[in-house]
Amino acid sequence: MGEDDPDTNEVLLDNILDDLFKNENANQVIPTLFELIEKYPEADLGAPGPIVHTLENFDGQYEDHLFSSLNKKPAPLTVLMLNRIINALIDPIVKSKCIDLMHQVSISENANKMAKKDAKMFYDYQMKIKADS
Repeated sequence: MGEDDPDTNEVLLDNILDDLFKNENANQVIPTLFELIEKYPEADLGAPGPIVHTLENFDGQYEDHLFSSLNKKPAPLTVLMLNRIINALIDPIVKSKCIDLMHQVSISENANKMAKKDAKMFYDYQMKIKADS
């Protein structure tokens, strides 16, 4: 399957989520998208991919759902989303809290092996940046 193959998960999701934005109540799907990520944590949904890009379009509306998902059942994609938020944060107190959450995910019993590994990698990276600044 090539990257432009219309049957890849990412292309199919991109088409579905493009259609979603035509609906004025598109934000109501936010919890469902996190449930999808939780249910299939090892599926190739893109990195970041259409789900992340769609959720990030709901700035101020998706973050609480992300934090809840990270506490409930962290997945590599939600870990990546948290790191993207940390990278964009300016407030040092909020940034520190999010880095602490990344550490918690790295040791969480609810996270699969890949989510823990990714969280540890991002946590170490964020701590290096913090130490260098």
